[in-house]
Amino acid sequence: MNNVGKAGIDPAFATPIYNVDCIDNLDNITKEIENCLPKIDWKSKDEWGTTHYLSTDNFSEDLFKQYKLNNLREQIQKHMISFCKAVGYIPTPYRMEAWFTKFEKGNYAHIHNHGTADISGVYYVQTTGDDGSIFFTSPCQAATCSHVFQHVVGSARPYTPKKGTMIMFPSYLEHGVQTNDTDNTRISLSFNISFQR
Repeated sequence: MNNVGKAGIDPAFATPIYNVDCIDNLDNITKEIENCLPKIDWKSKDEWGTTHYLSTDNFSEDLFKQYKLNNLREQIQKHMISFCKAVGYIPTPYRMEAWFTKFEKGNYAHIHNHGTADISGVYYVQTTGDDGSIFFTSPCQAATCSHVFQHVVGSARPYTPKKGTMIMFPSYLEHGVQTNDTDNTRISLSFNISFQR
């Protein structure tokens, strides 16, 4: 009898990206956001040029409290708990900051990460799906040198935006937004979650 060993691929060092196709309670969340958008004084950061517009220039506001976005906060919390469970982390008390981003024709977001936060995310408020996809770059930059593995772990991964969808990812993961080449205004809400140590 011939014993043949099993072979398989172990996805070591995989980067988890949590993708929600459509959040619950969408009608009430849409109403909450429609009530607050006219109150926003859109800004751009001088040091970034006119890449895109922001609802804040310091990224530390509690938009959920300020604009009474209770239903959206509840959905983010629900999915944050699911994400943590999937990666084997038991959530501790946390702090969350959020801000709106607006992309007009010609706007984009340069490649960046969200520093020392733990989980970052984006919720799509208004989009046609062809007005600038978010993309993630590999945390393993050395893989771009490999002819064999660059297509698996070395290339950028785009996610097409759709109204009502949400993505969460490790805050260290480098990402950007492709240029909006349409006449549509794309609006999203970005957030950072930092757990108590």
